[in-house]
Amino acid sequence: MQKVEGMRLMEEDEWFLCCNTNEWQHHFREDNYKPLSSFSSEEMHALPFIKLAKKIPLQEWDSLEYFFTTSFKKILQHIASTA
Repeated sequence: MQKVEGMRLMEEDEWFLCCNTNEWQHHFREDNYKPLSSFSSEEMHALPFIKLAKKIPLQEWDSLEYFFTTSFKKILQHIASTA
């Protein structure tokens, strides 16, 4: 199972990838999201769309701004490293 090049940056932070065929589902059950690290390159290329997600515990809700900012920076770093 070949991994997508450069995904290590994203895998280290517990990102999830949608595995459902309905992009409007947002729950974190196993039939909708799986850990990004569990996907092979072939599986990712077969997806009808890409939707990344990251969990934040409710206890950390007050630091939501930091969570969004750092998560967005990680996505941008990943894009820059693969461009």
